Amino acid sequence: MTAISKESLQRLLHDALISTKNVAAAGLVQRKDGKVRGLTAGFGIQDFEIKAISTAFKDVAAARTTPLVINGKDHECIRADGQSIYAKDGKGGIVVARTAGNFLIATYEEGMHPSICVEAVEKLAGYFREKGQ
Repeated sequence: MTAISKESLQRLLHDALISTKNVAAAGLVQRKDGKVRGLTAGFGIQDFEIKAISTAFKDVAAARTTPLVINGKDHECIRADGQSIYAKDGKGGIVVARTAGNFLIATYEEGMHPSICVEAVEKLAGYFREKGQ
């Protein structure tokens, strides 16, 4: 990713995702080394969670049968392919989009519209893909 400050990334995550009122929290993580590039308030991710995301994209069939732990919660996969993983934890869920160099991860909670969360995440992921990031 080109030199962009962590603050700028956090602002981008907020403006593109949190401002929809259908994304509770979000993060951007580099695929190659698992380094967190930016996080919004309320989002925490552990190294083992990042590794689990990477593994899920390498074996999407297994991702559909193994809960994905993100932000400390187990999520049951409802859709997984080479570009995105969608999973639920009961009343909320996660959307993970893979780009050339990053994982874009967003959570939604009860009362939020998952479809709007998906749309916002996929749109921002598309932007990163266009930039080769």
